[in-house]
This record gives sequence, structure tokens and C-alpha cells, in this order.
Amino acid sequence: MQLWSINLSPITSAKCVSLFVKPSCYARIANMTVIVFAVCACVVSFFPLAPSIYIIGLVLCYARDYECLPKSISGRADISSNGELTLSGNKFVSQKTLFLYAPLFIVFISKHGQKFSLWRDSLSDDEYRKVLVYLRYGRE
Repeated sequence: MQLWSINLSPITSAKCVSLFVKPSCYARIANMTVIVFAVCACVVSFFPLAPSIYIIGLVLCYARDYECLPKSISGRADISSNGELTLSGNKFVSQKTLFLYAPLFIVFISKHGQKFSLWRDSLSDDEYRKVLVYLRYGRE
């Protein structure tokens, strides 16, 4: 379901982009990959067996409670031209946007240090490209 509040013809002159973001499969796979690598590092390391089991338990408990990568955006999201990010009714002021891994995801860093990621598979390719154009050129 496409929810764009862009009434002006060029994307870069819009004041706000509203979209509905699906949960990302890539985000889950990436989190599981990080967890598997951490467990494998403990198993392969030269630690004795007892501390290795304890460390693996800590890694698995951490993985159950937290995400290893920045929190994935899902649900209703509004991105405004002044850097305000609204996720399911909660407002965050984006201090920085990282495009380093733009072929996979975009990272938003709020002023309070919270990180959110928008994964490519959360949107259709056309929507993701429009969001990239808006973020790179529309907020200047």
C-alpha cells in the first residue's frame, strides 16, 4: 500500500514523505548472521570450554532482548524535510543520515543517539529510490 503525501511534481520539493514500511526479511537475516558469527567466534577461540559456554549464553540472551544492528523501521513512517522522523506516532529528530550501505539500507541517527535503519526490501524498488532521492536532494 503506497501512501505518499507528495502533491508537488518533483520529489525534491516535497515537504514530507509518508510511507508504510513492511517488516524487513534482510534485517532478520543480518541479525541472525551477526549472532551466528559471535557464537562461532566463541567456539573457535582458545577460551576454555566453561567460559565459552557462558559467553555463548550471554550472546544468546543479548540477541533475544536486543537487535545487534540498528532498529529496523516497520509500519507507518513520515520523513519531513526538516529532518523529523515520525515512526508509529513517535517523533525523532534525525541528526544524520548514513548512505554508506544505501544498496541495502539507510541509517538514521537521532539527536539522542538512537539508530534506525530503513531496509531496501521493506519498500518496493520504486519507493526506495524515491526515498533515496528525497533524502539526498530534497532536504538541502
